[in-house]
Amino acid sequence: MLVACGWDARRRRDRPFLWCIATAGAGLAAALLTAGRGPVTVFGKVTPHTFRWLWPLGAFVFFAVAATVGRRLTRRAATSVRSVALVGGFALVTLVLAAINLPYANEGRGPNSQEYAIPAARDLGSHMGSLEGRGPLLVDDLYHRGFAEPYGGAVVAELQRRGIPFVVRDPQLVRQFGPARRFNGHNANAALLLRQGDATLEAPAESRRVADGEGVPATEVRELARLKTQIGEFIGQRGLPLNARGQTALDEGKLPTLARSADQGLDLAALVATRELDVMIRGGYLKLDDAWAKRFRRYADLQNQWDQKTVALFVGPVSAVTRPRA
Repeated sequence: MLVACGWDARRRRDRPFLWCIATAGAGLAAALLTAGRGPVTVFGKVTPHTFRWLWPLGAFVFFAVAATVGRRLTRRAATSVRSVALVGGFALVTLVLAAINLPYANEGRGPNSQEYAIPAARDLGSHMGSLEGRGPLLVDDLYHRGFAEPYGGAVVAELQRRGIPFVVRDPQLVRQFGPARRFNGHNANAALLLRQGDATLEAPAESRRVADGEGVPATEVRELARLKTQIGEFIGQRGLPLNARGQTALDEGKLPTLARSADQGLDLAALVATRELDVMIRGGYLKLDDAWAKRFRRYADLQNQWDQKTVALFVGPVSAVTRPRA
């Protein structure tokens, strides 16, 4: 279709639309090259979220073809009135389609599903000045912390903004950042390590803290500590009041910490550290009155916020980053 439209525009010596068709053709060629060199992810080479840019390119190609045909029709129009009507019709269709495609809802997918991380990421980036002059840094650890982890990309973007060189070892990351940033075993001075939640309280072995990111207000951090104390005293005095659903989960082995500690008393520290207490609260496994149910739910909510919105960076030896699996 582009070739036919280009031939027709060239025959009619319609230079503006000949360039329009040429631009669309060049865009398609660049798209083919880009798609072939796109990053390989755990989901394979072709994933929808890495090819969304095809939509505006497709829209432009459609425009180039439709506009060229429209241009030919207007030239054939017998009167100026018909020509204006045809152009007006195209303009109206374009306006309607543009209005229909305006985004009006938060889909809750992609980066906007992790808006909770924005304050902590900004705070973390503002404290990364101590890393200047320490590169190159091996940053694989930033990307091996679970699917769609929101802080790794933000940290790398801040490194680039500050001009701090970095390298990667994972083949998928090399494909994403380019061969010039491949770790060859000698081109990194240290490794950059990222930790969240309780893991930020203690530096990994042979490393030291260089930046913190706090997304939970100090008042809520103090509230979380107070609730932990209150709930600890409650469990110490009364035990865990499991309801029928919770007892069934215990009998079926779905609460392993409780099962292991049944003969020796409840291990409150383990319940908190493994977040099993949070699971029981959210799963509705406890029988509580309204006042205590409110406290337990508030604790689970604040604990989840702490785990997600508290982040820290550490600099350690390159050996601290394990090799990716083949």
